[in-house]
Amino acid sequence: MVPRCRLWAVKHNRCAFPFSLFFLWSFSDAGAKQEYQSKADEDKARHEEEMKEYVPPSEGEDDDEASSGKKTKRGKKQAKDPNAPKKPMTAYFFFMAQERAVIKAENPTATIGELGKLMGLKWKGLSEEEKAPFNDAAAKAKDDYMTAFAKYSAGGVGDDNAGDGGNSDNDESGAAVKDEDAGSDGGAVEDGGMSDE
Repeated sequence: MVPRCRLWAVKHNRCAFPFSLFFLWSFSDAGAKQEYQSKADEDKARHEEEMKEYVPPSEGEDDDEASSGKKTKRGKKQAKDPNAPKKPMTAYFFFMAQERAVIKAENPTATIGELGKLMGLKWKGLSEEEKAPFNDAAAKAKDDYMTAFAKYSAGGVGDDNAGDGGNSDNDESGAAVKDEDAGSDGGAVEDGGMSDE
């Protein structure tokens, strides 16, 4: 039986060791199993005896451990600073902002997922020359972001003027305005993305 389970494991890209143990256990006689069964029964009795004395920690104790600085298994996510500049849009997002209305008009019954697939296919079909204006817009947005982030970092965390200074630089290029519009209603970016190029 063991060679057959090894063949199955190789065929299905699995480790043969657990399967060989399973087959050895399933085809062994009751006398061989009795030794391991008695050990399992003893361990179960020990566990039940220990659980009689076990008192689970209250919710307050868990909170005290977290506030005392002890590390938990999962670290808490760091809160985002609302004054930090927003990350720039990629070339694909500039393309989507411009083409979303056109593709939606061509496919009025398409779902959001289908629209995303159609836009992705259209993006893949573009040549490098057709992608160039979107890549240029993305590079400009990235440069503006890096400038704003440098000002934000120099101002320190929580500095109210750092976020305003970053947005005022981006307002000249339109990148921050496009990001805010895209976040608020999802499709109001169409005319702001590529009109000046």
